[in-house]
Amino acid sequence: MLQPLLAQGFEDFCFCLGHLADQVVAHLRCRWGWLRLSFHVDAEPLGTAGSLRAARRLLDQRFLLVLGDTYLDIDYRSLLGDLTPDALGVMAVSEAVTEVPGNVEIGGGRVTRYDKVAGTDATWVDTGAMALSKRALDLIDATSGAADLGELFGQLISRNALLAHPVGQPFYDIGTPERLRRFADHLATGLGHQ
Repeated sequence: MLQPLLAQGFEDFCFCLGHLADQVVAHLRCRWGWLRLSFHVDAEPLGTAGSLRAARRLLDQRFLLVLGDTYLDIDYRSLLGDLTPDALGVMAVSEAVTEVPGNVEIGGGRVTRYDKVAGTDATWVDTGAMALSKRALDLIDATSGAADLGELFGQLISRNALLAHPVGQPFYDIGTPERLRRFADHLATGLGHQ
């Protein structure tokens, strides 16, 4: 899942981890020890936005957020480059056929609606990749323990501060065993294996 980022020259990564963090850290240090790696480990589940808030000191003023259960091969530098001073985030969205139902509506180059549960007639899908300004983290309620990423998206949308970055490529959400199997098949086929 790091390959598209590594191929584009990214070498500085911050991992927000929870369950089985020790195993993930050991693997990353063994496999990619030459990278600049930093880690934030939640002592208790904080949700993705809560983990970002807790890892704030480790993050650059502008950073990419790529969910750990998503594979997307796009130009990540252009995604980061789309983060304008008047925006706090840029969400990569796709209309490509995927197993994830539409959950995003866009208009005027901005995300106008996000529904984590989906079930709407939206045709765009959140790909699990975005660029964020560190200032966006100020919108996460510091008084609550856990914070879902959808809450942050809602705050950004209400401020008209979440840009849309349409991509044509499909993405792979590997959040279920079936989806992980299909992704493994895709990789094997792409490498000439069956």
